[in-house]
Amino acid sequence: LLPALTPYGGLNAKAYRLPSGMRPVGVEAAAGRTIVDGAVLARWAELGAAKRAEIAGKGGYDGVAELRDELEGVLGWSGLAYF
Repeated sequence: LLPALTPYGGLNAKAYRLPSGMRPVGVEAAAGRTIVDGAVLARWAELGAAKRAEIAGKGGYDGVAELRDELEGVLGWSGLAYF
C-alpha cells in the first residue's frame, strides 16, 4: 500500500520502519512482521478504484470487496470513511 500513497512533505514513508544497524537483524525482522500501521491502512480511501483493484490483486485478494472487509475488521467502521 505504501508505494501507491503519496507521502506527506516528501518524506520517505518506509525509512523509519527499516531496522537500525544497532540491533540484531533477527529481532527487527520478527518484530516488523507483526506490526500493522493503522494510519497507513486508513489512507486506503484516498486511492482511486483502479489503484484499489491493483493493490487487492497484488495482495492476493479476489477483489476489492474482500480486501475492504479485512480492513474493516482491522480498523472498524470509523477507519474507513467511505462506508
